[in-house]
Amino acid sequence: MRSSKKRKLAGGRKLQTKGTVTDHYASFIKDTLAEMDTFPEMKGRDLIMDHAPIHTGKIIGKMIKECGYKCIYLPLYSPELNLIEQLWSVIKNASNQVAQSSFEGFARYSTRCFDGYLAGYPI
Repeated sequence: MRSSKKRKLAGGRKLQTKGTVTDHYASFIKDTLAEMDTFPEMKGRDLIMDHAPIHTGKIIGKMIKECGYKCIYLPLYSPELNLIEQLWSVIKNASNQVAQSSFEGFARYSTRCFDGYLAGYPI
């Protein structure tokens, strides 16, 4: 169940997986849903994802549905037209410039970025 780019190894015929594979993403989704389950207000919420191959595997959709959530896929189009991609780009660039010593610090910093975006800062 791998969904990743593969390349030939130097001097050999074997292929080496490069990038994120569906198994890794499935593990991430499983952990995320388990964490969401600890908050009653999160139960049954929609998960919004793009059409990356690792997001659209049958096992991913089945896992999400079995946990009581619904998966909504964004329309297929260029990331430049997808506002959430622009927002993530801003947050990623800003957070890369600030050293975070903990997850809590990262969460506080990200929240400030979201608040700024919601206040109308240009992306």
